[in-house]
Amino acid sequence: NSIDPRPVSGVYPSSSILNRTNPVEAIDRFDFRQQINRFVGDLHLTLTPFEGFGAEYVLGVDNYTQIGTAYIPPGTTAAGYLLGLARRGNRDVFQINNDITLRYAFSLSEDIQSTTVGGATLQYQKGENFTAQSTALTPIVQIATAGATQVLGEFRSEVIIHGIFAQETFGIANRLFITGAGRFDASSVFGEDNRWQFYPKASVSYLLSEEGFWKESGMADYISGLKLRASWGESGGLTAVGPFDRLTTYTSVSYNSKPGLVTSTRKGTPNIKPERQREIEVGTDLSFFEDRLGLEFTYYDKFTSDLLLNRTLGPTSAFLNQLQNVGEMTNKGFEVLIRTVPIQTPGFRWNSTITYSQNRNEVNGVEGGRLGFADGFGQVYAMNGQPLGIFFTTQYARNPDGSLLLTATGLPQREQVSRTTAGQPTGGLLLGIVGDPNPDWTASWTNELEIEKDWNLRMQWDAVWGFDVFNFTRRVGVHPNYGNLEEYGRELAGEFPAGYNLAKFAILGGFIEDGSYIKLRELSLSYSFLPDFLGIKAARVSVIGRNLLSIDDYTGWDPETNAAGQSTGVRGFDFNEVPIPRSYSFSLMLNL
Repeated sequence: NSIDPRPVSGVYPSSSILNRTNPVEAIDRFDFRQQINRFVGDLHLTLTPFEGFGAEYVLGVDNYTQIGTAYIPPGTTAAGYLLGLARRGNRDVFQINNDITLRYAFSLSEDIQSTTVGGATLQYQKGENFTAQSTALTPIVQIATAGATQVLGEFRSEVIIHGIFAQETFGIANRLFITGAGRFDASSVFGEDNRWQFYPKASVSYLLSEEGFWKESGMADYISGLKLRASWGESGGLTAVGPFDRLTTYTSVSYNSKPGLVTSTRKGTPNIKPERQREIEVGTDLSFFEDRLGLEFTYYDKFTSDLLLNRTLGPTSAFLNQLQNVGEMTNKGFEVLIRTVPIQTPGFRWNSTITYSQNRNEVNGVEGGRLGFADGFGQVYAMNGQPLGIFFTTQYARNPDGSLLLTATGLPQREQVSRTTAGQPTGGLLLGIVGDPNPDWTASWTNELEIEKDWNLRMQWDAVWGFDVFNFTRRVGVHPNYGNLEEYGRELAGEFPAGYNLAKFAILGGFIEDGSYIKLRELSLSYSFLPDFLGIKAARVSVIGRNLLSIDDYTGWDPETNAAGQSTGVRGFDFNEVPIPRSYSFSLMLNL
């Protein structure tokens, strides 16, 4: 707004009062790279020694190495790295899964068929991280061992998951299907006393349209298929925590040239157990007009107990927090899927699919009423009677008509517990719920056009509606020390009184925005042909574009990104996040 970031005689000016990094210099002179080498492969073995019996073994391997490097030359505007920085980080991951499935099907009678399935799984994951960093660099050299001050880091982990299961299904007259199953699972991330967990399930489905009275009635001319279904089951989260999160860990340190250990700030909980989910589901599947139109409807009620959350501990415990099984959560909602074939001719087919879902989430059983999440900057909570991850913080003081209640100098202010006789806030800050990252509904619309069986055009639109995003990036950008967003520029231009943005900075609820969006998720065009050379049986060439368009009112880059990654607790939190990339790809598939 008031600083030109472009270099003058080769010198880049600082971009703010706080001597923050000049973004133009970061683009011109910094060097950050990432390289990934990955191998993914699998082996399938199938055995059918006699009629009705089959055995299958699947071995899958995923092995990758990720290398990240960073270089900031000496003498830049990078605060904290004025003498330069060189860093290298390696991550090596090896994952393998072994799955054995045995299946036996036979007829108990002419109308009763039995299918028995059993199996076991063994999964193993090993990860190793190594980092090297140095500052106060030697001139010219860019490697991580070139600086006067060096820091090394290393982390190793292993996770093993075991599982066995058995399932029995009875089919009666090809109409009624009844299934019962159970499985035992264990993950090494949990303590031995709570490691093995049993999860049962049961389901039933009824093909009403296969009954004689239905086929003979006039309804069969319109509703060609009708299935009723219901299921109940339990499951657990085997990978919800890290391999050592249940333990009190130690970090090696050096003090006065002597080795030592320092405990972590999180206290271990050896007896934690997996979160447990119980779900009831009912639904129906219908098809109309000889399967030209299909409808699926599902209602579900999911209850989750033993939530794994970090609880804040008292100072006398010598720790800051502890991972505990705290509280419970419900998810209730429904899903609708509509499949249609609007046009079908010998040379053209149009398939269209629409999905729509709603979910209502509520947390209860949290001691003290609410529990904050560490990655949410003190603004994100699990609160009894509210959806998971709500934004709970300071908010604007407002007049009865909803307009901002300003100070005598025309500045916005935070709401407090009461008002003075003059109508001004007083008595201490009043915190409140200012946003919810859980959407009201989600939807997807996919269309696929097949032309002469050679050309295929596919388009997918996604929509997520009615959720909030905490634009923490905008909050920082309006502060005078940074002053790099349009809102602060308007204050400099005199549209707001001096100090307006600094006052707004303290009201975190003012940076909650509607994140609703509609995105063109994918657009692809493929062509299949039969080459007449090299013995190629078939070929397919495709051009694919992803994340091509976003329709939203969000003032940041992308309402779909999140500072806490894939966290289920902290969502809709934008703090200098890179938007989901728009990508284009070309593929060629040959069948030899």
